[in-house]
Amino acid sequence: AAEAGAGPKKTVFIPPAIPQVPENLGQADVLQVVLGRKEEIVACVTANAASIPADAPRTMTLQWTVHPEGNTSAVTVESEGYKGTPLGACLAERIASWTFPKHKVQQAPIRFPFTF
Repeated sequence: AAEAGAGPKKTVFIPPAIPQVPENLGQADVLQVVLGRKEEIVACVTANAASIPADAPRTMTLQWTVHPEGNTSAVTVESEGYKGTPLGACLAERIASWTFPKHKVQQAPIRFPFTF
């Protein structure tokens, strides 16, 4: 005689939680992406060190737009002393290829100071 409940085991499938896309891109998200690309930033500075005037400021501010899908556009060098320089162009090119976390709301452009 079969025992009660000895039939095939029933399983319940619990789907994984669907990650929610946040409304906005936070400062911590931006910082995490920038710090995660530190090697690229250092490579730009190292490759272009000879073209940086000795009296130039050691901070360059760039601005870019991050779209809700996470891609970037409109990358520009804001610091006057670095506009049109090989270092500014190198950093702008790198930033243009970065991907940020997805978010729902298009935000104002990001302004980020790079210190070297």
